[in-house]
Amino acid sequence: KTSRYMARPVIQVIPDNPLDDESRSRSTRVEDGINVGGYEMERRGGGDVWDRTVLDSVLLDMGVQRIVSGQDVHWKDIVDRDKAVESGESKETKFDPVIDKEGRTLYKREHGIPLNKDYVPLEFFLPFYDGKSLSFSFEIEERSLYSVLQNPLFKNPVGSKTLHGLNLGPDGGLSQTVNVIHYGNDNFHSYWLGGPGANSGNNKYPRITPNTSTYTGMLEPLHAYEHGIGRSIYNTVGGRYGGWKTDKNRIEAIGKSIMELSQAADEIISQVFTNVRARYWPNLNFKMDPEARGFGVGNSKQEAPKVKEGESIVTFIGEEISTIFKAEDDPMVMWIFDQIQMQIGKLGGSAVLFGQRAPGVDTGYNQAIQQTQAESLDNKQEQHLQAGAEEEALIISLYAKKIGEPIDMCYIEEEKKTKKKSVKYAVLDPKDLTPMPRFSAQVRKQRPIDYIAALRAFREATDDRGGKGPALSDETGREELLG
Repeated sequence: KTSRYMARPVIQVIPDNPLDDESRSRSTRVEDGINVGGYEMERRGGGDVWDRTVLDSVLLDMGVQRIVSGQDVHWKDIVDRDKAVESGESKETKFDPVIDKEGRTLYKREHGIPLNKDYVPLEFFLPFYDGKSLSFSFEIEERSLYSVLQNPLFKNPVGSKTLHGLNLGPDGGLSQTVNVIHYGNDNFHSYWLGGPGANSGNNKYPRITPNTSTYTGMLEPLHAYEHGIGRSIYNTVGGRYGGWKTDKNRIEAIGKSIMELSQAADEIISQVFTNVRARYWPNLNFKMDPEARGFGVGNSKQEAPKVKEGESIVTFIGEEISTIFKAEDDPMVMWIFDQIQMQIGKLGGSAVLFGQRAPGVDTGYNQAIQQTQAESLDNKQEQHLQAGAEEEALIISLYAKKIGEPIDMCYIEEEKKTKKKSVKYAVLDPKDLTPMPRFSAQVRKQRPIDYIAALRAFREATDDRGGKGPALSDETGREELLG
């Protein structure tokens, strides 16, 4: 199901007045700035933040992203120089981005948007909702002690006091992990040290099932700041049931049901394997000629010859070797597997969208009904992913307004016909974000069959119908059928 969605959503900005040139230009500038900035944030986050968020949204009904400002890191020279100017200090530097406007623009183009986006596993995200609004939240993040000590964010008087005196070990803290607790609300974001991590001594290698840890005691502060965007820095992307707003969600029952069905399938497979070994393991029946072989002591029957795997034996004419139990299909086993597959398809989403027929569906009519049902569930998922992508665009825009100056970026553009690549520039200007524009997002590309179906419907709807006139005008057909 995740293969249906794009690796990065495409943000669209709706112009206030489609007939006004300046309004359209403003929407285009904001679109370019957010899409280019979103790509840069995705690249810094490992290139798969959105993919993993979509996977959690499909599988667990909610994916989580953390979007924070990295202005002190990505624009370090600008921030340091601005602070020096504000404090009245005058330092001669080879590069002075505050005085040299052109140099400031080039510096920002080189370093890109000063925002970071990270994927947050849902099981480590603890939100507290007041109705539908996220009042505050906690996040548990496990880091190596070495990375915590090297983080410049924590090299402040409070963080240095907390980290002072920690036992690093002979490797400088590489094999030790600690829990960093994030706390965030509409105004502040803070980091706290929460005791040793669960994977200390084994964090060099990936673990399929991470350990759980418990910690009792006071959290030690590391760093806190006012993010200034007036909302949570976490972007929660709901699944088909809308995400986890309380401690209950329909996806929980579905997950348990899928696990029970998977366990039932595992038990059936185990029984089938046991049955195959017991019945079809080579139990051979030797038909011997007593006149040729004779009898044993006291006219007893001859012992059956021992036949090892791959060994050749000699038999007399007329003798025969055959298996006692003949291999045959068990229709009950296949029926049970079909039932389990059908139930998992109902719970987790049917694969008929990709051309696979469900068990028992033999006609095109029934297949079309199942496709309609599957597309209905998929449309709900797409709507919530669109809302999540639009929220991401809103958070980026709020940060841009907080920064208070144009964010210059460069990107690579490829011409469709010639495939020639060139460097282009995008600017996300806070002036274009007042008032805040309306966002829309595309998270899924249409399938080739969707284009064919839309073109066929358009042609039939706008056909002259033998002189009676078309059912729809070309303009209406383009808008309603071709989008």
